[in-house]
Amino acid sequence: MKHLNHPLVGDVKYVGKKRARADVVWCPRQFLHAYRLEFTHPESGERVEYIAELLDDLKEVLGKLS
Repeated sequence: MKHLNHPLVGDVKYVGKKRARADVVWCPRQFLHAYRLEFTHPESGERVEYIAELLDDLKEVLGKLS
């Protein structure tokens, strides 16, 4: 994501230690979430979909930003 100029919050490996230390002040973990995943099941061939709402701790982080 950093290559696309959209580094992930809390990604120590790619954003660097200085940026990661600044990120952890307002977000205690990597901010990475997939709302929806869809794929073809490798055994059944059936199309499956999973939906996951944003977790409360990440909602709280977003609330601090507004």
